[in-house]
Amino acid sequence: MQEKEWKDLAHIGLWVTDMEETKKFYQDILGFEAPTAKTVVDLESGVKTEIVFLQKGNLILECICQPGTNLPDRGRIEHIAIAAGNIEQAVETLLAKGIVFDGPIVEDKELWDKGVKYVTFRGPSGERLELNEVIR
Repeated sequence: MQEKEWKDLAHIGLWVTDMEETKKFYQDILGFEAPTAKTVVDLESGVKTEIVFLQKGNLILECICQPGTNLPDRGRIEHIAIAAGNIEQAVETLLAKGIVFDGPIVEDKELWDKGVKYVTFRGPSGERLELNEVIR
């Protein structure tokens, strides 16, 4: 892939059990900042999901909390996000290599200053990977 398609690690998605405790730990103890956040409610199930991005330098954690639900047994890492300079071009390149995506590119204008585009797919062991382009 070319440099503009695939750039760097974007963030690590992390399941957490208590968002306030998580923010306090990462912000007050480790010195992270919280540049963006949102809450999503699934219309069918009514399940509320809190999402808070915590950043210190180049390290960004996407903390994901669904109060009252059990965390996955396989671990706390929800996904690994890879920064894309041009997500559409990166998707085309990966499609040509046989990658099957979990769905279409999603554009979310509520995160970061101007929004973000992302799409997910699976690695060979079922690990969840995300291409992520922060809109500048």
